[in-house]
Formats: sequence, structure tokens, C-alpha cells
Amino acid sequence: MENFKNEIASRIYVDFEYVEGYEKILFQYNQMKKFVEESGLEGPILEAQKGIMNGLEERLNKKKNLVYTDFDNRNQDEDNLLKIGEFIEKFESKEKLYENFDRLNSIEKLESAIKDIELNSFLLNSIEDIVKGVREGWEEIFSKLVAFIKSRVEIEYFGAEPPKEEKEVVAEDEVAEEIEYKIQKSNMSDSEVKALLLNYLKVKELIFNKIIFDGKLPSLSIIDRIISISFKHGIGYVVNFISEPDTNYGKFYRNLLKVFTIIKEELYKEHNIVFVPEEGKNLSFLNSFYQNYLFVREKMDTIMTRYKLNESKLNDNFKIRNLIFDKSSGKYLVFYEGSISLSEGAVPYLKNQCRLGQMSFEIEFIPYEAPLIDKIVERNEKQLNKVDLSDENNYFKILSTTSSEDGDSVYIEMSGVKLLIDPVKYDPEFFERYGEPDVLIVTNARQKCVYDIPVLMNTFKDLRLFSSDITYKLLNVFWRREQTTQGILVSNENTQLFTRKDLEGFSERVIRITPLGKGYNFRGLVNIKFFNSGLVPGGAVVEIKDAKKSIAVMGDYSLYNSGLMKKTDLNIGNYDYMVLKGNSIKEFKPLKVDVEKIKRYLEDGKQVFIFSDILGNLQHLLQDLSFAGINYPIVSGSSMIDNINKEISKLVNFGSSWGDHIEDKTTFFSSINILESFKDEYEFYKKFSSEEPFIFILPFTKDEVEMVLKDKITKGCPVFICMDSIEKIKNVGDTILGKDNLNLELLNEYNYLERRCEDYTNRLLNEGSELKIYLTSDLFRENKRIVSLEPMKEVKVY
Repeated sequence: MENFKNEIASRIYVDFEYVEGYEKILFQYNQMKKFVEESGLEGPILEAQKGIMNGLEERLNKKKNLVYTDFDNRNQDEDNLLKIGEFIEKFESKEKLYENFDRLNSIEKLESAIKDIELNSFLLNSIEDIVKGVREGWEEIFSKLVAFIKSRVEIEYFGAEPPKEEKEVVAEDEVAEEIEYKIQKSNMSDSEVKALLLNYLKVKELIFNKIIFDGKLPSLSIIDRIISISFKHGIGYVVNFISEPDTNYGKFYRNLLKVFTIIKEELYKEHNIVFVPEEGKNLSFLNSFYQNYLFVREKMDTIMTRYKLNESKLNDNFKIRNLIFDKSSGKYLVFYEGSISLSEGAVPYLKNQCRLGQMSFEIEFIPYEAPLIDKIVERNEKQLNKVDLSDENNYFKILSTTSSEDGDSVYIEMSGVKLLIDPVKYDPEFFERYGEPDVLIVTNARQKCVYDIPVLMNTFKDLRLFSSDITYKLLNVFWRREQTTQGILVSNENTQLFTRKDLEGFSERVIRITPLGKGYNFRGLVNIKFFNSGLVPGGAVVEIKDAKKSIAVMGDYSLYNSGLMKKTDLNIGNYDYMVLKGNSIKEFKPLKVDVEKIKRYLEDGKQVFIFSDILGNLQHLLQDLSFAGINYPIVSGSSMIDNINKEISKLVNFGSSWGDHIEDKTTFFSSINILESFKDEYEFYKKFSSEEPFIFILPFTKDEVEMVLKDKITKGCPVFICMDSIEKIKNVGDTILGKDNLNLELLNEYNYLERRCEDYTNRLLNEGSELKIYLTSDLFRENKRIVSLEPMKEVKVY
């Protein structure tokens, strides 16, 4: 992918700097035009204004070409490449683009490999024809990409009309009847359900392979990819399978979904069973790396021959049959035939070829036996049955819990591994008392500890950070925001400074966990899994288990669908113990923002101010405002609000499996687009100081609160604020306006992030009949299955 990036950087340049200048000229022209129309100017002053407008109009009409394929000495910075990359992601033939570039790379390597080899004229001409065809194919698809980017620049930056798409007309009698699927667990065991699916696939194998691989020979048949099947409440029977590598995963998975649409419909009609594929990135079949590239096989043969000569093992043989990458354990599985003693010769080359950036991994050699899938299933079952976890000296204790306005933290130790979950604040004395952590888990990016994480990671050089991909991306947005011109990032007042180099230094120690039960075995002692929390995009609840027991750590979570997020998919009956953090804080039940009241204020000509967090309440709020169909501008008061929404949208749209927990992606994308982006302070305060009816979405910071209370609430403008911040704004109001001078009737509460401590705890106890709960609250003094934890006090569980 780095080679592809370099190729694009050297051949396409988009003049985004001119685009920004054009937008400013257009803004000036429109503002002046509006002023001339409304001011009633006459005589020389009017003519002078029109002269300036004519000059601006001429500059607008001389819009130059913005997309270059031949350029010299232009500054192709990283932002330019990111914007071009976003265009490529929208290119409908991007898979074909990548495929042609891979071919081009292979041809160039082939040319390099044979340049010193004498070939007969027939073979040489044949290779030249192949090279010519590949280069022409690349140039053809590349020219289409350039045309597409030019079109998108015109559409997105200059308001050009997108090309009209012809929609296929479907006769009414051809519309398939929509099936209402009732998800329920079958009376059959999981193994029997798997056998049912495999028997069905045997009949359909050929046609399904043709669909999945576009009529080409399959690298591995669909029937040889099914590993396991498990039932998930609200989803159905989830099929765990071996996927393709990242280079062609997107096309493979889209075609696989088409096949599962057929499977789901036909098997539901016959057996009332719903089958769905899992996200499928855990195991990737990488044989194309070894079998499809001549230069790789030749290089490997040369290396092995040299190794056998050096080790005097010319009579021994070693052959690689299959390569599979196991993402959950970070291992390349090499299925081989021959003598294992020769595998040492292959390791350096495999390490080099399989390298994924700075990610560390291991190579596991497994004797090949046909069929391959049996070996994969056997290995998978061993992992599920805890065979890979040590059963010696298993124990679990809660070292410390902390609850404060900054968040809720739990520090635990399980079978020799210390795990810090959502750290509240970096405190050296704390770690002197309880010891150095091995694992740092961040359940969501709402935590106020985000600036302490880099400090912890750089203080403890062996510390591993676990999070979802969305959470980690958002953490990086927060960290980068604090960057100064000196490249220094500042944590909060009580911690140390850290640099961009520090961030890059620990990136290779970050493990991004996918949801739906795909875990990570840490040192063979504990397994860590994430499940959707049900509250915020990318938010997780955590399962941690050793060979003896399993626990779940719950912070911000929901047992109900929220309208934006699906409820948590954690199966409560699977656990021996549960740690609930944050139960000492008062309960908050959902309270939607009153959109009808907002409409009335706007119709009366009032501006409306909504204070919100930037993750959680914000996305729910925008969805409700979108549903309400409000025909007034909704203005962002912070670039961070825009950046967070943009990053979530990109990850959800382009492959993050955490996006599957959003109830309706289409609604989500449309709702965040109703917000007018924050361009600069001048534009924002221009709208703020006007009397026009706008809705302002603001971060809850001291400057914004004071600004609204001083200038707007005194003019009868309403303020909507999250439930957990209502007392804070009252205190600020008393300070600024004088005690009891704040008009409380203009303060409106709302809340989307529920916290139902008592209700939820009772439900957990009912669903987990043997479950024992540890929580930071004394709500349940009478219940023997509940232990209330005291801050900073160690508790041994087993």
C-alpha cells in the first residue's frame, strides 16, 4: 500500500490551496452582492461597489484546472494525499485500480528478475506483450481515476450537479416478498447446525464459489472456509470463516454477503434458522502470497537450498502448503510438509515478507494434513476451550477502584497479569503502591483520562494498550489537537509533557480489538475480549478470563437499543463475576431533547444554544434534530465536533466492524451532515452576534458557557444542556449574573446516555443465576451476591 501511495503522490496533484482561495473569493462576492441589493446605494458609490464585484466575478469565471497529472516541485503534503485518498475510496472501480497496480508491481519485479537472464526471442516477445498489456491496463484505469477526481472536485467544491444515475425499473410482480425473520435458537446443537449448513453448501458449492470469486478459480472453496458457528441473541447463528487478505477483502466480503443473502432466505424457509457471516478479518488465507507470485517461490527455493547446504541437510525436504494469518493471536500459521528442522531457514524471509508496518507477530509451523479446514477447526476449538491459557496459579483480585468527576477506573490482577481499565489520572505514587500495569484498556473515547494515556504508555515501556479501532482513532484526534508549533503535546496540569515522537513510539504496542467475541490471548495467561457497550460508537464492555474463571467489566453500557446504538451484545450468563464501575454516581434515564420546543423558539426568531459532549450525546442529538426536519441552520461551535464526526463516519463507512452496532448507518450518515462545519472563529462569531434564528451546538467549556450566559440567555434565548452538567451551568450563572438572577425557565435538560444502576444490576442478577457482582456502590446492602467495593482497597475474589 505504501508503493501505491507513492505512485499516486508522484502522478496526481490537486490544488486544494486554490480551492480554499476560490471559496473565500466566492464568499466575498456573495456578501458584497447581498450588501448591494439590501443597502439601496446609488450613484458613484454603487458603481464602485459593482466594479469590485465585476473584478471578483472575473476571477471566479477564470477557474483554472485543479487536477494535475504532470507537475514539478509542488508541495504534496500528507493532507493533500489524505483528501485524494478519500476520493479514491469513493471511486467505484477502486478494487480494479488496486488489482491493476498489483499487476504492475509484479511485472516490474519480473522485469528486474529476468534482466540478466538470456531468454529466447519467443519467450522474450511473450513477456514484452504481457508487460505492455499490464501497463496499458494500468494507464486506462488510472485515466478513469483522474477523470473521476476532476468530477468530484467540481461537485464537492464548486457545486456542480452529479451525473444522474439511471435506475432500473422493476415490475411490481417482480418485487420479491420481504421475509420477516424471527431470530431464535434452534433445538439442535451448534455442531448439528454447522453440519446442516455444510450439507447445504455441498450442493451449492460450485455456484457459490463462482459468485464469491467472480467466476475465477477459488483460492479456497467456501465449504473449506467455515470454522465454527455460534448463536448470538438478536443476530442469529454467526458463521466464523477464513477470509481473504486485506488487499482483496472488500470485494470478497461483498460477494460473500450476496451468497449469505441466499443462504439466509433458503435455510430460514426450511428450518427457521437465521445465518449471518461474522466480520471475518480474524483469519486470512494468504496463499496468493506464495503460490501466485513466481519470484516469491523462486526466492524461497534459493534460500532453502542455501540453508540446506550450510546445515548439511541436502537430503531433507521442506515445502510450504498454506499460509494463514491469525489476527487475534498475531501469528502467521505456516502449514508445511517435510522436515521441521528446515523451518528455521524460512523464518527470516517469511518475517520480512509478512511484515505489517511496525506490528510484531510470531510464526507458528503446523504439519499439513488434508483437509486443511480440519486443522484450523481443531486449533480454533483449543483456543475456545482455554487450552492455550495456563491453568497454573490462577487467581483474581481487585487492586483498586477510583470514581470521580474525571471518570471511573478499575485496577485488577488476574493470573499474573495486571490490567488498568480506564485510568482516571496518572499518579506515580499509585503505581509505587500497586505495581506496574501490563495492560491498559480504554473502553471509549469519552474518558477524561485521554491525555494521561500517552504518559502511561511512555512511562511503562512494556505496557500494551487495548481499545476498539474507533476509540483509538478518536484518541489520536484529541492528542493531535493539543499539538503546538514546537511539536509538544500537553497533558493535563498534573502530568508531564509528551511529544509526537512519543505517540509514534508506542503505536506498535496498541492492540485494536474487534467486537463479537474475538479476543486476544495475553502471554498465554488471560484472554481479553470486547463487546459493544450499546451507548457510544466504538464503546466497549470487557471480558477477561483465565483458564479457571471469566469476568466482565462494565462501565458505560446499555441493555436497551438507544435509537442510534444497538444494545450491548454481552451474554450475561457466560460469566462467574462482574465488576460494575461508576455505580456510585446518581442515575440518569434517557430524556430526549424537546425538538418541538426548539421549533417554537426558532419560529419566534430566537437563537437556540445546545451544549453537548462531542461523543455520545452529540450523535444521538443530531439524529433527533435530523428526524425533526428543522428548516433552520444548525451550526457547529467547534472544529473538534466536526473532526470527531468525520472520523467516526469514515471508519463506519469503510470497514470497521464496530460500525455494525449502529442501528441504521444511512440515518447516522445523513444526521451528522445536517451540521454546518466550523470554518473559523470569524465566521462563527459573525453568526453568533447576529439576531438570526440559528441552532448552535457548543462544547461545554468555560468560554462558551460564559459567552452564552452573558449575551444570549439575558435576551430570552433558550439553552439546552446535558443532565450531568446542569448544576455546573447554574453555578457559573450565579457567578456571572449574580445569585438567583439566572432565568431557570430557559434552561432545558436532555440526556441520551442512560445510567440505570439499580434496574440494570437486578437484571444482571436475574439473567446470570450464578453471577456474583462487585460494584462501587452500597445500593444493595442486603444482597449476598453483591460486594460493594471501597476506594483504594484491595479485594481478593478467588
